[in-house]
Amino acid sequence: GILAAIQLEDHSKEDPYKFSREASWELFRRGAMVRFGGGGSNLYVCPPLIANENHFDRIVTLIGEVLDDLKA
Repeated sequence: GILAAIQLEDHSKEDPYKFSREASWELFRRGAMVRFGGGGSNLYVCPPLIANENHFDRIVTLIGEVLDDLKA
């Protein structure tokens, strides 16, 4: 399979999973299945093997939009 991880900066010492959890839920809401974990600051993308260039472009675009929205 395909696996990619994106390390986010830590935002909260009280709840290190808060930012990545919110990002993963918002990405799911927008149609991308992304997991979070790795001490709280990682997003994991596991697209299907049949994914094509358009799928990857959409995932990258969605991640950028969600991260921008959450930081605003």
